[in-house]
Amino acid sequence: MFRNKTIAALGIFTVVLFLTGCGGGVTQEQYDQISTENAQLQSENAQLQSEKDSLSAENQKLLSEAKIETKSVDAKLTGGFVATVLQLMPDYVSDDTPRIALLKQFQDSPFLFRLNDEILPQIKAGESYYFEIEDYPVSEIKYITIGNDDYIQIGNYPIIEIYGGFEQGSFSLDPGASLPYTIKSVRPPNEDETGVNSPSIMYQAQGQNGAS
Repeated sequence: MFRNKTIAALGIFTVVLFLTGCGGGVTQEQYDQISTENAQLQSENAQLQSEKDSLSAENQKLLSEAKIETKSVDAKLTGGFVATVLQLMPDYVSDDTPRIALLKQFQDSPFLFRLNDEILPQIKAGESYYFEIEDYPVSEIKYITIGNDDYIQIGNYPIIEIYGGFEQGSFSLDPGASLPYTIKSVRPPNEDETGVNSPSIMYQAQGQNGAS
């Protein structure tokens, strides 16, 4: 975005130079308009650059204040979630089988998930399902605190923000996040599993202690 604004400003300035060199091809009104637009773009560029520098400085400050602990844990990812299958599509890698599902949970943004071949025959676009995951053992986790916000990282997967519950050893996770889980089974959701009562993938720890 910054680069595009700069190019636009330079482009207008070049047009002004070219036209004024063509022997009076530009009226004073046109010249004033182009000059005004050029000045406006330069002002916007300066403002955007200032915002960029401010955000960069803020990010560096937050990272310098981050507290990162690697913890040995006896935990697992377990449970499941309810989502509507908006669309099924092929991955265009192996064949044309529609293994990629566009899923949407209640009041959440859609996300893509690759389905197991074993459950594909049970899935139809436009229907909602309870997706039960295979329990995934977790033996080590990074617990990250930045300001008042808490995050975790499992293995080399992306960092995920969590909203309390780590010290208690149990908290819910967004299935749309990059997590190491696979779907074990699917079924229609029960009546008490829809809407705001929709279940979640859970992190459950039997015990945890600090490591290096």
